[in-house]
Amino acid sequence: MPRPLHRSAFATALLLSAASAATAQTLSLDTNFGAGGTAVMSFPNGWWTDWDDRDAHLINQGGAFANSWVVAGSHRTLIGSNLFHRRGWGYFSDSLSAGTLGGVASEAGPPLSTGGIVQNGSEVSFIGTGAPTAALDSVDVRRTSVDPFAISSSCAGGFQASFSYGPNQRDEVRGAAARSNGRMLAVGSTRLADGQSRGLIAAINFDCSRDSGFGSNGALLLDVNPFVIAPPPRRVRVNAVASYTNGNGQERIVVAGGVRYGLAETSPGACFLAVLTPSGALDASFDGDGLRLFDAQAPSAPGPTVCDFHTVLPINDASGPGFVTIADWRRDNSSESGHHLLRWTESGASLPGFNGANVYSVNEHGPSALGRREDGLLITARNYLVTGQSGAVLVSTGNLFLVNPTSGAAVAGSAASLPSSAASRQISQIVTASNNRIYVMGTAGPGRFGHNQIVVARFSDGRRTVSVSTLGSGGTVSSSPSGINACGGPSGVCSAGFLPGTNLSLTATPQPAHRFANWSGGLAGCGTNPLCTFTVSADVSGEALFVPTSSISIARVGQGSVSSDPAGVVCGLTAGSGCSGSFDRDPGFGNQTRFIATPAAGWRFLGWTGDFASCGSNPVCSQVLNQPGYSATASFEALSENIFANGFEP
Repeated sequence: MPRPLHRSAFATALLLSAASAATAQTLSLDTNFGAGGTAVMSFPNGWWTDWDDRDAHLINQGGAFANSWVVAGSHRTLIGSNLFHRRGWGYFSDSLSAGTLGGVASEAGPPLSTGGIVQNGSEVSFIGTGAPTAALDSVDVRRTSVDPFAISSSCAGGFQASFSYGPNQRDEVRGAAARSNGRMLAVGSTRLADGQSRGLIAAINFDCSRDSGFGSNGALLLDVNPFVIAPPPRRVRVNAVASYTNGNGQERIVVAGGVRYGLAETSPGACFLAVLTPSGALDASFDGDGLRLFDAQAPSAPGPTVCDFHTVLPINDASGPGFVTIADWRRDNSSESGHHLLRWTESGASLPGFNGANVYSVNEHGPSALGRREDGLLITARNYLVTGQSGAVLVSTGNLFLVNPTSGAAVAGSAASLPSSAASRQISQIVTASNNRIYVMGTAGPGRFGHNQIVVARFSDGRRTVSVSTLGSGGTVSSSPSGINACGGPSGVCSAGFLPGTNLSLTATPQPAHRFANWSGGLAGCGTNPLCTFTVSADVSGEALFVPTSSISIARVGQGSVSSDPAGVVCGLTAGSGCSGSFDRDPGFGNQTRFIATPAAGWRFLGWTGDFASCGSNPVCSQVLNQPGYSATASFEALSENIFANGFEP
């Protein structure tokens, strides 16, 4: 599919620098997590990671396991003349207080890597490069339950499934993503016999079988060739993939990567972005043919650059649907490197304020990371390798920015660093969490080729988390200022972040046939007042208890009174007047409430009708109140007198 390269207009370049960052918001290490904000997973000494690779991955399991995170990574070592890989994974919670991750498991083989993690219900799939035989590299899927040491049989063939897609049966996996119904996507490259490579996009079903409805028996080999005459040999690889719903409500698959023209690593190249339909066809509504190239030329010294997209993020906000990504580039035969923050609409048009120069120089190159915070702001990080350093920072995060997703303007920066006991390395991934918290992860270790650590750090903007749960499912809680909204309802929000000093009000509103009982936990000080007001100073977690009730309505015929035991209904003697009351509904224990009919002088109780008809003429009616409401009538009649014909008593 020949086409010209797209080059950015640098006249309107936006420089994302610390000097341009606003100070309205800050990012700092969240010391409530791990040891001073970080946690480490270590591999054995002698194992190391590659600078060009994304060797660390993180995912929130979601649903009932929303507080549980899975971290995985790939490291390698030389054993004799063979290159062996080790794939390891661990688990942690949002409330992690230790400096090391728990539940770590690992396996080793030639080769064995993790290109991504996909969450499917209560299970996690590790997708990467495997080797069923020494001569083949394959797409490898391994699945485990929330217990990292348990083996699940939901994949075809048990715990593992491996497929080779390319004609030379040498496939490499560099990224993964989830689709609907538990399906998965794996992306990377396929090596051809002459040394060229093509981008690999593989679709896998929930049972780990090939998705035969995608591409050719579950895979598509993507070629990227912008030259019409005499194209050079090409090395194409896909680094990132996402499944999203477009503006027309249709599923689309977006992939991002890089292409090299010539078989040498340092040959000129470009980044590319492609949008595919669920069947694997290029979606021509994106940029006219489904494919967009970006040549990351810098405005400084002339010469070609090598470019890659290592991340892609679908986004739909006030500017409309589209994609955000980062072009990581380095100048050929030079140590100069940097990145461009890019955003395109769904049709492929550039969004004003993005696609600028965004240039900086470092002494090594590497993939950048991109995420989107809960409040919609983008988080971008650029890597910084410091060689020979023995003990200060993992990654310099003076290069960690919050960015306005509409204008591309930097909102805030962070001068904080990720502490580690080892030298700097790279940021691999940024994952957003609730209350504007973000997890930044990367690799580190002693020395340039001794990076055997995965480090996870949590950053926050200083907000404190207020969380509410409703007990009894009979009401909702909302906050002022807004944040917590209709908690307890079908789509309510029960947790939000508020800056310290905020005067916060929580209002508990019972549903019909319920009453608010009390606050508990961290909100117990508000007692039985449905309006709970306090000043935010720390994380708070509490509960609102709602109790189901039974409403009682009793009408009276004649003269008599009605009372209850326990108290709740009292009817006076006035003829014809009714009365009502409310009682806590019996929770299933069979507790009875007594309703007592007392006739006035000269009257007698006749009987109960309505919902109390089973009590007949018994003036004491005992009921197990297990319904939302009851309606009954208590009838009284006057006593008769003997009257003689002469009008006198005898």
